[in-house]
Amino acid sequence: DVMKKRPGSPITVGLSVKDKLFLSNLYIMGAFKYSRKSRGRNVIFNYDLKSRKWCVLTKCPVPRHDARMVATNRALYIIGGCNPLDHKRSSKLLPLRECYKYQFENKEWQLIAPMHHARALHAAVVFKNMILAIGGKNENDRLLSSIERYDVLLNSWEEVPEALPEPRMAMGVAAEGDYMWVVGGFTNIGRFHMVEDSVWCFDNTYKRYDDHFF
Repeated sequence: DVMKKRPGSPITVGLSVKDKLFLSNLYIMGAFKYSRKSRGRNVIFNYDLKSRKWCVLTKCPVPRHDARMVATNRALYIIGGCNPLDHKRSSKLLPLRECYKYQFENKEWQLIAPMHHARALHAAVVFKNMILAIGGKNENDRLLSSIERYDVLLNSWEEVPEALPEPRMAMGVAAEGDYMWVVGGFTNIGRFHMVEDSVWCFDNTYKRYDDHFF
């Protein structure tokens, strides 16, 4: 009933498979009506898969959409995205470098190190004990192939040498063991964005992508 009152495009969270403590929970944030997109949302909801009930977990310090979230066993991370309040100052919503961390234990928010590149409509996943921010588009509407990884202990981002085979945004990503899958999304064909149906698999052992892995 809570979620029925909030239509739009919510930001869903990526979970690490090894974080068993939170495998029974789903987190979403945001959602907006296009006619009122300048208002945005900053409420984060928690869905308990066992009890099948929604509850309000917390509120992000700032509204976001087209951001991405990932959860570890200790914290929830909000990565990049756009601030809908910027729409009041400009006709264009700009992707941001800002990232936030919400600690489950003390229920506090913290502004963490910014990414090297502003990103929106990117993907995020926990892979090999690092948080990855993958692809997306930057403040110039340019699609990105670059990948950054965040070290939660050092509070720092660094570029990953193995970028995507081509720029991509709004794709799905999942990871397990030594493998990461990048699914679908949009790419550039001239001035147009084209929907892709390709699936790439990154093998961390050989540091390469393969689209023939089935």
